[in-house]
Amino acid sequence: MLKQIVRLRGGILAAALTLAFAIFFSGIISQRAKAEDLDPLTEQMITYQGENNWYHYSGNFSERDLIYMLYSPYYNIWQGQEEFNRIYRLSLIQQPSENFDAIRAKVISKNGKISVLGDAELYMDNNTGESVTVGIVLAKGGDLANTRVLLSDAVLSNDGDNLIDIDEQEIEVSSGDTLFFIARATGKKSGGVIFHVSVRYDVCNSSSVPEPLTRVKNIETDKGDFSFTYEKDINALRDKVGIFQNTMLVENKDENLKYVYQQLHVSKINAMDFAGYDTPGYWFTMPNSLNSVGNVWTNKFYSNPNSGYGWSGLCYTAPQDGSISVLGVTARSSVTEQGDDAALFGEPEEWAQWDLILISGDTFVTVAADTIEPDTIKSIETVSGTQNIRVKTGEQVYLRYRCSAPWKVSCITAAFNFVADPIDTFEGWQISTDADDSQFSLRQGEHNIYYAYGDPSDKYYLFDQTDEDYRGGNVFASLYVKKDEMNVAAASASMRIFKAVGDGLATIQGNFTQNSFENTVTVNVYKRIYDNGDWGESVLLFGDETNSKKKFTEFRLNEALNNGDLIFVSVSIPGDKTSGVTVTGDLNLNVEYNVSVQGEEVNGLGDVTIEMKTDQFSDEQGKTGWFYAYGDPDNYVLMKYGFGKVGYNAWSGPEWNNRIEKAKMFPSPYTGSLLIYVADRTGVFRADGTVGLLSTDGLCGVNVSMYHNDRSVRDDAFAFNDFTERKFALEIQVNKGDVILFYVKNTDGDTVAYFTEVLLNFEYALEGDETDVIEKSDLEKYISPKPDYASYLGIENNYTPITENNISAASRSSDSGNSSGKKGCGGNVGTSAFFLLFLPVFAIKKRRAK
Repeated sequence: MLKQIVRLRGGILAAALTLAFAIFFSGIISQRAKAEDLDPLTEQMITYQGENNWYHYSGNFSERDLIYMLYSPYYNIWQGQEEFNRIYRLSLIQQPSENFDAIRAKVISKNGKISVLGDAELYMDNNTGESVTVGIVLAKGGDLANTRVLLSDAVLSNDGDNLIDIDEQEIEVSSGDTLFFIARATGKKSGGVIFHVSVRYDVCNSSSVPEPLTRVKNIETDKGDFSFTYEKDINALRDKVGIFQNTMLVENKDENLKYVYQQLHVSKINAMDFAGYDTPGYWFTMPNSLNSVGNVWTNKFYSNPNSGYGWSGLCYTAPQDGSISVLGVTARSSVTEQGDDAALFGEPEEWAQWDLILISGDTFVTVAADTIEPDTIKSIETVSGTQNIRVKTGEQVYLRYRCSAPWKVSCITAAFNFVADPIDTFEGWQISTDADDSQFSLRQGEHNIYYAYGDPSDKYYLFDQTDEDYRGGNVFASLYVKKDEMNVAAASASMRIFKAVGDGLATIQGNFTQNSFENTVTVNVYKRIYDNGDWGESVLLFGDETNSKKKFTEFRLNEALNNGDLIFVSVSIPGDKTSGVTVTGDLNLNVEYNVSVQGEEVNGLGDVTIEMKTDQFSDEQGKTGWFYAYGDPDNYVLMKYGFGKVGYNAWSGPEWNNRIEKAKMFPSPYTGSLLIYVADRTGVFRADGTVGLLSTDGLCGVNVSMYHNDRSVRDDAFAFNDFTERKFALEIQVNKGDVILFYVKNTDGDTVAYFTEVLLNFEYALEGDETDVIEKSDLEKYISPKPDYASYLGIENNYTPITENNISAASRSSDSGNSSGKKGCGGNVGTSAFFLLFLPVFAIKKRRAK
């Protein structure tokens, strides 16, 4: 069946055409019957090379010459070396040209068997030829010299077969094998092809990260249709058919590519979401004179080093691990270019240049740079350092434009060719350890499986049950388990625990699929032996990691167990436990336990004894018994949350740096910070945690003290350069209304410490009488805070509060004493205003005296 669609020539595709392709060809595809158990392999669309292990190539497949196509978000097509050498993203039409094939390639990530079946269909319109040659080839390990032909150079034509069935073929595949779907021209004008190919996946026996293809080169921007012309009179830079230029953005909506600006002397970049003549950035259209901001070319850049505005540029964020090559050309005019009066800004001569910067976190590293010469087209890819820049997920490559004076305009036509590394995918495969997770239950202990969080080698706690899932976590991260979906964090692993009842043999089989790729996830299986009433150390039975390249792992273990033994399946993120980062994934687990000797169930689950809490930080005074204050243990004031700052998630006092955040305490130069707990019942208070000095600019160190009522129970003195973490454990018998107080202060000395940060991270519990409990609203009665800062300083009687009445009185007094009859500043108001300005200075002097 032929498709008759009119396409505009010259590469200028209208938005209506893109929409027509989307609607028309999605209809074609949806009409094709597919078996429910097949994966529609060739219907997967991509916007960067390597997405879901798909790659799009130009070149000559017979000569083993592959060239990366370039994605144009403006046209929504993949562009090859010539104008009509393309792959349309939405319809997936592969359009070869006379000299270049159009090739799609899928990298396999498993070892196992697949069956390939489907058909290939001719596409033609008024601008194409009426025939095309098609083929499907499997290259072992991606090696084009070691291939198996699945469909051999079949010709689709208008006057012959326009639809060819692909007979089902079962193939043994390994990780790294690559399926190539090839469209080759039959003459000067060629038709296109749409492959409707599905894959039946059989059981895979292992998985690993595939190796990327190595014999591929980047698109060439100085040959054929990608040759560039420059008109200096109008400062216009174009490639022959406009395709390359239109990889540039027309709006900042691309997920990975952004127009940005960088303020002078600031090592960070910001999105260009401003517009206008005198603003820091303007990404849609660039001005070509001092007095106009018009709809000019999207590849014109200007920068403004005057008034602190800074530099403009393009920034690409890597969606996964891979490499970035920057392609394109630069030019600028000696005729119409503005901003050449460099001497006004202290420059010896006018200049313009670009820099290529690799950004990883807060680190900026320049990897390439070059000047932009008047009336000269210069290629970016010929500059050392611009090609195959290795990047990890989330890292950025920033193409920055700099110049000698404001409003200097240069043309930069650049494309970021990002090529992702192949990843371990799990699409459609059955696994050798087929864990159906039918044992999941919202009742702890059913099927002898429990749901917990923490550290399987140290302390761990049972999740709280809800009607839909399990919930838990600590001060840094909230965790949950919902059927096979599991949320994990660096601060705490999420676990399933199997407890053996009786002696026997367990088959533990499962798999984990990571849902996001920004972090590495660790999947471990441990065993703890029960002997003589106690559990031994955790012994690792299995360990693996998933990440941006390998998102799937599986395990199958046969383990002899005795009554009371425990099996832990633990999923966590390695790294900084205070980061708060969480990752989700799907954990399927099935445990078959064949009991040979019956036994009575052992009570307990190892170290799970009491439920420790980590809710000592909130945005409400007294919530869960905790209060936040500044001052000394015997003289303090409750802090304010946010302290008037939107989004400032901390408790704050009135002095510099005086605040409390999650797991962190910040004393001011003269005033301490206090975390206070009121016991709402009689019982035993326990706290296990870590204390340590994170930073200080003083020379006398820091003291961290812990009190039970007025009695000191622990004191830690840290020298200014002592950054060791110290473990602590408290176990205190308390009565209802007793106070546990954590106090952090800078050690008194000659050197004032303005920036002190202390780690105070702990878990706590209060076990006691559940029948005689203080209500939350009454907890504050058991502490004695001062009402305000002035009272804390002991100067509450030294001034008159400003009220509406004495403001009026001050105004009347001022009026009566003014011979002109005009209102002046009242004495009371002026005195009070002066006092408020004076108060912080007085406070500092008073604290120094103390």
